[in-house]
Amino acid sequence: MELTKENIGRVERYFKKYPAPNVPMKINVCTIVNDPPKMITTHLATCKTYLGDSKSRYRALPYWDRLILVGKLTKKYYDKLNNK
Repeated sequence: MELTKENIGRVERYFKKYPAPNVPMKINVCTIVNDPPKMITTHLATCKTYLGDSKSRYRALPYWDRLILVGKLTKKYYDKLNNK
């Protein structure tokens, strides 16, 4: 998913509908997000800040990628809850 204003809106709406659980999430071998709700808030703000300038947009890509990963893990979390 590309970093655009429309996609940021989609991600915001997704996390409003499915809030990230307040449990640590391992997003890769080296990274654990201890406070996913706070991470989502700060990463969305960073993506919005750097969205305007095409050169600065590259600074936001790691934040954007982590948001997408946490979104996928959040979906798996809710899927597990619904299948119990």
